[in-house]
Formats: sequence, C-alpha cells, structure tokens
Amino acid sequence: MTHKEIRNLLAHNSMGIFPNEETLNNLIKIKNTLKSPFLVYELIKNKPHKLEDKTSVLQIMADIKDMNYSQFPVYEDKKFIGLITSNCIARWLASKVDISGEILFDLSESKARDVIEFKEELDDAKFISRSMNIYEFFDQMDNKTSVWIITETGNKNEEPLSIVTQYDFDKIISKTKVS
Repeated sequence: MTHKEIRNLLAHNSMGIFPNEETLNNLIKIKNTLKSPFLVYELIKNKPHKLEDKTSVLQIMADIKDMNYSQFPVYEDKKFIGLITSNCIARWLASKVDISGEILFDLSESKARDVIEFKEELDDAKFISRSMNIYEFFDQMDNKTSVWIITETGNKNEEPLSIVTQYDFDKIISKTKVS
C-alpha cells in the first residue's frame, strides 16, 4: 500500500487502520521520547578535571598521562578563562624551542596561564545548562566546538558539573533511537 493510499484510507474510510501491538508500542516510545527527552546531564556525568591558572605545566602533563584526558577547563578565581587542549600545549611547547632544539624556558616555572595564550578557536568550550535536553543540544551543535561544559544555568563562571566531548556523542545519539 502506498503512502497516498494509506492517507486516503485514513481520510475517507471510517473503519480506520489499527496498528499491530509492536508498531503501537514503537509509536508510544517515540511519543514519550519526544515529549520527555533525556537531559544531556543525565546521560553524561563526566566530572571535569578543572585547572587553576596557576597550575604548573608539569602537573598538567602528569594529569594528561594519569587520566588520559586531553582537554581541561582553566579558571582564574572561579572565572573561566579558556580550555587547554593537548594541541594547545603542543603549540606552546613549539614556541619554546629554538631551531637548534634548545629549550628556551624552565618547564617547572611555566603555568596554565602561559599555555592558554596558545589556544585557537577550536580549543574553546561552549557552556550549556544542566536542564538542556538532547534535542536542544543537537540544535546548538556546530563544527567549531569540541567541548561543552555543563553548569547549573549554562553560565561559564559557574562550577562545572560535567564535560561533554565528541567521544560522548554515540551515547547521546543512542537515546534518540527507538528499539
């Protein structure tokens, strides 16, 4: 039966069409998912490892090694100042070595605030509210953001509750599917 025939049957036939139980259950799941979508925060509760602007680069490197993280929000007196990524560290480090390979600085003296100056547009984060649902999240996604930080109201200077990265997308997308 074509879509046109089904439409005509529904519009002009008083008998109607009754879906089988499996189809009806799937329709109910779709309705419930659309009416009450999952909140991003319910799905992704990755407590971010935040850094202070005074955190030493040696500590950041130890954190990368120990935690296998590559992105860290940086705060100065509870105010978000940027995101340090492994690419940001690589650019900073490259600026500190001369052409002969000589290191031009004392690594133990370097701080997160020194590295943050080397962030690029893709090294930034967007902030979203704890109450944002997955469909609102999909609407505000773009190709320029790799990290979303969840706070209570989406204000960048609030305590970070969770961090969403591209590695979390499969988990979020799976909640939009009806099985």
